[in-house]
Amino acid sequence: MDHVIVIGAGHNGLTAAARLAKGGRRVTVLEAREEPGGLACGEEFHPGYRHVGVHQETALFDGKVARELNLAAHGYERRAARAPVLFPEEEGPGLLWSEDPRAELESRSPADVSGYERWRHQIALYGKVLVPLWRGAPPDAFSPTLKTLLEMGKAALTLRRLGKQEMLEFLRLAPTCVTDWMNESFEDPLLKAGLALPAVSGTWLAPWSSGSTLNLLLQEMLAEGEVVGGPAGAARALGAAARAAGATVRTGTRVREVLIHGGQVRGVELEGGER
Repeated sequence: MDHVIVIGAGHNGLTAAARLAKGGRRVTVLEAREEPGGLACGEEFHPGYRHVGVHQETALFDGKVARELNLAAHGYERRAARAPVLFPEEEGPGLLWSEDPRAELESRSPADVSGYERWRHQIALYGKVLVPLWRGAPPDAFSPTLKTLLEMGKAALTLRRLGKQEMLEFLRLAPTCVTDWMNESFEDPLLKAGLALPAVSGTWLAPWSSGSTLNLLLQEMLAEGEVVGGPAGAARALGAAARAAGATVRTGTRVREVLIHGGQVRGVELEGGER
């Protein structure tokens, strides 16, 4: 049986380990920290108090992955909606953004209510094209199979079915900067800034960067309710699923070197000398 070594027990490493173990591979996960979770885990900085780590939200945790790994059997639970977010301002109460912010907009910027409805409509419409492409395997452009060509044709047909006007609008918006899209859609500067944040968060992009609109579209299309327990809760469920599938997760185990022989990876050497 093939032996797979996963270096790092972050959420990506644990997902890979769980899927490989379910597929019949012998899997060992090596994690330098004393607990799994990586950047999603956070740390206790005072007895009884933890920060959530670098990954601050779980709305983009793919529900399809959760179902495939049966994470519900390992304590995974999801809220019905995303958590409300406050867009603060220097002088004033700020803007409390929720799943249905229309009442808040009515009292603050009535002209933006219709703009918001149009904005949500665009996201739902363009999601029909982008979400299947995002969740599918990347096509082989050099040696396409009949299946690949059929999938690409299906995506093109979905785009065409948007109608000429919406199709052209999608093709215009996708490569633009998020600042232009926000300025076209809304009047309130605070609303623009708050909604634009996911377009640049965790990237090297700026609000004027080309393609940042596409990033925001993907973030909004793929978002679901938050995972109960936050990023650490998702990591715990992934770790339990990996172990249940047969993977071994070793914490406090730092890898010193990846061993390569004849151009192939043969294993790893740990800091203590174990191979």
